[in-house]
Amino acid sequence: MGQWIKLNKHEIHVKREVIHNLIKMDKSVYATFTETEDYIPSFSTSVIVVGDSSIKKVGKQFAALMKKLEAEEHYYKYSQLLAILEKYDCRLREIIEYRCFMNSNFENMVYKFYLDRRQIAYYFNTACLIIAYLDRNIDFSIIDYFNYYKRNHTLNYALNAVVKILLTEAEIKNLDTTKIFNFLAAELKNCKKEETNEFVSAVYRISYKHPEIKIKLKPQLEENYVGIKHKIEEKTKSSIL
Repeated sequence: MGQWIKLNKHEIHVKREVIHNLIKMDKSVYATFTETEDYIPSFSTSVIVVGDSSIKKVGKQFAALMKKLEAEEHYYKYSQLLAILEKYDCRLREIIEYRCFMNSNFENMVYKFYLDRRQIAYYFNTACLIIAYLDRNIDFSIIDYFNYYKRNHTLNYALNAVVKILLTEAEIKNLDTTKIFNFLAAELKNCKKEETNEFVSAVYRISYKHPEIKIKLKPQLEENYVGIKHKIEEKTKSSIL
């Protein structure tokens, strides 16, 4: 179940930006499609004279065409982002579409998804922040997303949440796992000394679950890594038996 996490000012800002972009995708693009079915009709330049109203008409038609193309590009871009969100968790896409496209309030969504208001708000916020990270025009990094989770969850949970979205993104975009390794390496370098063992443990669990991620640790951490690996493997064997 979702756990409530209060958004900070930056997260609130990017959430509003995502909502604006989703509403723009749903509303304006369809209006543009219907308003400019005929773009710029053919005409003979020989009959155009300075001040001719046909020049203004063509200018308006060209502006309408550019608006249509911009709307189509925005629609395609956000369709791709929603596809990644659905791959990550289809419920998140359902919740965000129900809220932004159907303009449903939280009371109705409680009955629709059989969740309470706080859970709906949690999933909606999470969906918005995932899209904010995926949209390169929004100032919200994977580190921001990681910090969002770290505020109210364990380090292991936060790391797994980040790795899951990075893996989903890599799969959809047909990328390798370099970005995941770079993220884990950077966070390991920056983590507090007292969190090192917990971090290494979480990293091993991630690599055990996702062998496609190539994990390399510094020599001084290998002993911790091997010890943790042995404990997890023993625990796994005993649970199977």
